[in-house]
Amino acid sequence: MGTGYSHNLGSDCTSFEAGSTGASARWGDHFEVSMGHRTEDNTEIWSVGYKHGKKKREDCGYQLRATRDNNGIAKVSFGIDDNGTVFLLNITRVGRDGLRGGITGITSKRPQMFFTRTRPGYTIETTIVPCGCSDRDGLFVLEMKKKVNSVSAYMVTMAHYYLTDDIGLSVTAKIRYKKGNGFVVEVEGPISHPSDDLHNVIVQTRRTGIWSPDACPHCNGADSQGEEAMGQIVKPIHSSNIRGLVNSTGTTAGSNK
Repeated sequence: MGTGYSHNLGSDCTSFEAGSTGASARWGDHFEVSMGHRTEDNTEIWSVGYKHGKKKREDCGYQLRATRDNNGIAKVSFGIDDNGTVFLLNITRVGRDGLRGGITGITSKRPQMFFTRTRPGYTIETTIVPCGCSDRDGLFVLEMKKKVNSVSAYMVTMAHYYLTDDIGLSVTAKIRYKKGNGFVVEVEGPISHPSDDLHNVIVQTRRTGIWSPDACPHCNGADSQGEEAMGQIVKPIHSSNIRGLVNSTGTTAGSNK
């Protein structure tokens, strides 16, 4: 993905520590983000955890696993526990250019929302899962793009938003077909946003069912010169099939669309 953001956690938080397999960012004594990355055989694994409040209990955590074979990404699995909203998401490659799957085993205090939009030559199927609790908000979005009359998707994007009065964070992951590489996974985040702007994104997405990675007005107004140098805690890893977090320095140029 391109570096469409102007902030990273390394410069936005009060302290940032990083190692070869992960990093942590802290905002005083009331909020912490932990990020991990490792490889197991042909599987890349990313994990993110949020600890909120003085007791520093993790109230949100998720993990993304991308498994590849000689033809690119074969399977992507995503699991999350966001303050009692728990589910699994499995996406599997079908043939060389198709993706199938969805959310399973969901436990949630609020119901999922489903939307379908038709565009010339393709459809967009969007699933929205509200997250959060009384003192913070959150949202998970799954978007599947399908060619007309196709049961398989050619592109899948997932996004998670975490919002408190002071902090707004987002992570997105896109699975798309890249000629010569098969399906690739591109991960972007966690990205820091102003809370008010991210609140508006969450409200509009829930209300309309239309999600856009560029919906945040703060991000749209970012200085493009700074984006390539410090867009987010993301980097392309050495595999040609997977791109993602975490850069040990907290700054990176990201990958190209």
